[in-house]
Amino acid sequence: MDIASRALSFWSYQSNQETAYQQYLSRTLSHKYTSAQNQMETVRRDAHHEISSLSEKYAQMHESQSGLVQKNRDLGQLLNDRNKQCAKLKSLYDKLKQKAMLVPLQNAAEHRADHDLWQRQASDIPPSGSEFTFAATTPTHGRRPLATLSHNTTSITPVQITKQRYMR
Repeated sequence: MDIASRALSFWSYQSNQETAYQQYLSRTLSHKYTSAQNQMETVRRDAHHEISSLSEKYAQMHESQSGLVQKNRDLGQLLNDRNKQCAKLKSLYDKLKQKAMLVPLQNAAEHRADHDLWQRQASDIPPSGSEFTFAATTPTHGRRPLATLSHNTTSITPVQITKQRYMR
């Protein structure tokens, strides 16, 4: 009986030790579970906060992109308008430049023609007495000559020379 009593006593001791060990494990696991749950809650809260901040940032960037796309369209339209205006101004400038270059050439040609006519004046035959002629007294220098109608003019003018050439 003594052996049985010792065996029961040892079994009781082992059961108490096992119970204490299981309680220790239970407390440790509960503590780990609580710690992991708190950590998971923190991670979830941080993730939710980061997701909401990224969503706001995305919305702002999308709005900014829409504004930039509109601004880009406006600038493209403005560029097209300016290019058309530039082409129009360039065309007008080229026309004006052509006119400006044409006037001195025209004046030079008229001056040269007047000069040549005045030089040939002495070598041409004077008109007959009954012929009407135009008389000009000065070179025109790029302007249209002022002409007067005279009868029996004794001096020969460039206008008379030109008239004689066309009459032949």
